[in-house]
Amino acid sequence: MSHPRSEVFPFGCISPDEPEVVLRVKLAGVGDDAIRMGKRLKCAAAALGVGTDIQWIRDPDCAPTAMIEQDILLDQLISTEEVEASLRDWMAAHPAKPR
Repeated sequence: MSHPRSEVFPFGCISPDEPEVVLRVKLAGVGDDAIRMGKRLKCAAAALGVGTDIQWIRDPDCAPTAMIEQDILLDQLISTEEVEASLRDWMAAHPAKPR
């Protein structure tokens, strides 16, 4: 399936074309749960039409945790739909800054 002007991620999400808003996320942790959390964040953000810039922080002593600015967005692995709802709530509380 072809998506003109969109990048298809290997795990099936479609990245928005040059999004006006890019969320800078710090994701701490290692292992499968951290990888899944990163994928779910990208998918949820793409569904909301925003991009993501994930900074990975390898910390074997930390459960997977995602932060935006100084706010902890996720502190456990949840479904993509729940991640999307959390992102939507965070974005409503923090007006978007176009890039």
